[in-house]
Amino acid sequence: RVRSMYRGIVPPMTTSGFVSSLNFGGFELVRRTLHDDASGRVAPLHVHWLAGCFGALPISTITGPIVLVKVQQQAARERLGILQCVRDVFRHAGLR
Repeated sequence: RVRSMYRGIVPPMTTSGFVSSLNFGGFELVRRTLHDDASGRVAPLHVHWLAGCFGALPISTITGPIVLVKVQQQAARERLGILQCVRDVFRHAGLR
């Protein structure tokens, strides 16, 4: 039963570094667009809030399908490979 805990862990592990860098990169891009760092002042709270919101938009489009594949692999009664699980997800859910 311990093995079933690790089923579906490959997709998040292979993409976690990319997702984190994209998250921080998007945050910084939006923050710098909304606030001039040359002034030497710290950006106001609403700038950080907006940067966090807009920086997270691309992340949700990437991590949503990855998490769905992970959950499908973990919940499957029989052992599913990653490609088979991705095919099943696209077949049943498709692109939306």
